[in-house]
Amino acid sequence: MSDLKTVDVVSSNAEPEPALSVPTDAEPSQARATSDLNAVEETVRRAMSERERLERLAVEIRQRTGREMATVATAIAGATAEHERLQREASEQRERLERIKREAVQTEATIGAAVQQRERLARTAEEQRDRVDRVLRDIAQQDASIHAAEGERERQAKKAAELEARVARELESADTARASATADRDRLVSDSGIHREALERTKREI
Repeated sequence: MSDLKTVDVVSSNAEPEPALSVPTDAEPSQARATSDLNAVEETVRRAMSERERLERLAVEIRQRTGREMATVATAIAGATAEHERLQREASEQRERLERIKREAVQTEATIGAAVQQRERLARTAEEQRDRVDRVLRDIAQQDASIHAAEGERERQAKKAAELEARVARELESADTARASATADRDRLVSDSGIHREALERTKREI
């Protein structure tokens, strides 16, 4: 079967022109071209829709990451402020500890002086028997002072040890909180970079 059909063409002077042969498959070819064009346009529309969706997703990711990083930054600032406060308190406690140590040294000196005084009074008692009773009472008083000073020294030493232990625990807790907040911030920064790389790769593929 022939693919050509005869078409009569009339010229402007009303005289018939020779018949022209026109391909009979022109209309199906045009239909296929139109269908292909529609398919391409649909593909472009889908690609543009996907691009817009990815751009919205990127904006949401940036906003969410920004909020999370702001939260982590706030946590880090709080942990840093707490760490600084604990450092100041530790400095104050160290000063107080030094003061307690100085007082302990003074107490030791008082104890030494009291011991010397007791020995002197003991010698005086031997030399002056008529004053033995009074001297013995003085010795008893000095012994009581020594006992009280020793008790005070033990109490101060125990208190100083407790202060050192508490300050060490608080500093350790603050360091742990700051390390955790810093790790969270680093993780979020890394996740944000991964999302950006995926978005750029998707854009390039489009």
